[in-house]
Amino acid sequence: MTTEEIKLRLSNNSFFAECTRILSQVLGFGYRTVINWGHDIRFHKMPQEYEYFLYYALEAIKVRQALYNKGMNVAAYR
Repeated sequence: MTTEEIKLRLSNNSFFAECTRILSQVLGFGYRTVINWGHDIRFHKMPQEYEYFLYYALEAIKVRQALYNKGMNVAAYR
């Protein structure tokens, strides 16, 4: 199964509804507004400014996790 097929399959069950609910909470929009951004988990009609917001949030989470993991590795050698 290709990545695209997996994404579309995930979009056809409650996973899409859960993603929509979380996005609406995180971004402060109504559930219906977020649903109007697309009918699968790609949300291809999402305004680009919110795509950027989510991108930077994800990058911040990655940096925080990397710093946490680095701290854990240093602590293991002490």
